[in-house]
This record gives sequence, C-alpha cells and structure tokens, in this order.
Amino acid sequence: MKDKKNDNFYYILAKNSIYPALFIIVFLSIFFLYKDKNYNSNINTSNKNEYLSTSGAIKITQSEANSVRNSEMKTLVYVKNKKLNVYIAKSQYDQDVGLMEDTNLKINQGMLFIFSNYKKHPFWMANTLIPLDMLFISKNMAIISIMKAIPCKSDKCLIYNPNHYSMYVLEVNPRYVLENNIKIGDKVMVKNF
Repeated sequence: MKDKKNDNFYYILAKNSIYPALFIIVFLSIFFLYKDKNYNSNINTSNKNEYLSTSGAIKITQSEANSVRNSEMKTLVYVKNKKLNVYIAKSQYDQDVGLMEDTNLKINQGMLFIFSNYKKHPFWMANTLIPLDMLFISKNMAIISIMKAIPCKSDKCLIYNPNHYSMYVLEVNPRYVLENNIKIGDKVMVKNF
C-alpha cells in the first residue's frame, strides 16, 4: 500500500507542476516579446495621449490612394547607406493622404514628407492599414525622433506629436528601422529629387 501512495504522490506532483511551468514559459515569452518590441529606448509611440476624431479625416478609396502614389518610386533615400525607394509627399493633399489604404509597404520602401516650414509636425494613422515607423528629420538631415505608429481603425485616433521641430518625415516599414539599427542622430541622404 505504501508504494501506491508514493505513486499517487508523484503523479499529483507531476500533474500540478505543469501549471507553474506553463506560467513561467508564458511569462518569459511575453517578456522577450515585449523586450524585442522596445528595442530602442529612443523610439516612442507618442509624446502625449492626444486623440483626434476621424470624422473629419479624408475618406478615400484604394484607387484614389494609389493615384497619390501613381508614379514610380524614383527618389532614393539613404539612411546609414541603406537604400530606400520612396514616394514624395510634398503637396498638402499628398501629405493628407500619405500611406492611407496601403496594404503592403516593403522593407526598402517608404514615403518622404517634405514640409515648407520648420516646426513640429504631428501625424496620425487614420485609415492607415499597416504599422509604420516615423523618422522625423531636421534641416541638416539628421534623424531627431523616431516614433512607432500603429494603424487606427476606430473613430478616434492617437496623434503622434514629436518633441522636436522637423523639416522632413520619413515613414517606413518598422522592419527597416529594426534590421538596420536606425537610431537618432543617423544622417539621411536624398537622391534623384
């Protein structure tokens, strides 16, 4: 009879030990996933938690969005000698539309926003379907801020307010920043513009 008690004890111990082990595995998985997502302490999601109603946002169709990006990406941008093919958003309409309705931005593609004034340029992600990294660039073509932006499908969208004045903003696939170790202070070079 004593052996049966020991067998039951080990069975109960093994059965009950799986839950703490699963908890530890899940905890470590979440920890490392979170750590990977926050790979650079200089990257922010937003300066403040400000939201704007999307009721006034431009409503466009996929074909209208494509017309903004109808030209080939002939402008080349280099960050740390890593090439990007970019669309240019210089007019107010092109800047308002940006990458709305885009469903596939390759790692070596982006959109360069060129502003006529040096100030803080807030962005939002209304009607934007893909996550983006926003690289805010100074007059002397140095990255001064990097913000991670997520798609907004609700009626109120987060405003991404930079802390610094910028003359340009480069929106890229988040993998570009991660895989090329892009950081604040890196220089940006534009060709074929």
